[in-house]
Amino acid sequence: AGDNMPSLRVYAGSREPGWWVLGSLAATYGASSIRANLMPEDEDLSARARKAGVLMHAHAFEGTVKLLDVAEMVRRTLPLWTERIGAAAVQALHIRADRDGFSFLLNGEEVLLEGPAATLAFFGLEPGQEDEAVASPPGIAPLPLFWYGYNYV
Repeated sequence: AGDNMPSLRVYAGSREPGWWVLGSLAATYGASSIRANLMPEDEDLSARARKAGVLMHAHAFEGTVKLLDVAEMVRRTLPLWTERIGAAAVQALHIRADRDGFSFLLNGEEVLLEGPAATLAFFGLEPGQEDEAVASPPGIAPLPLFWYGYNYV
């Protein structure tokens, strides 16, 4: 980020070591603050931080996201959708997908999402834009993103 602030990035695994290393980082670097990036769904570390009076700020993903093959993304995420909303609910969506977009039924009407709209259906909006309408199958978005620098295709 261009500054000398130490940082901790926690993506998966046990949260306990992440919590306890913060003090060591501050001491090692003589820092009065530490940048710790957490996934939005990380309630364990977030709750501990709030309880300890840590200031927290949501920020947008700093990279670029584009789905190169929407049908493949749908295929690979169907097990997660089934886990989140159940097999019957997934079947009731009547999902159809091709390389550029996908469609599903929502309240009896077909919703077609292509290009950037398909990407938003999977990954959601940036913090601060939550009031904007985004069509997404219920219970699906947002999928977590890796931090910029950990990107892959």
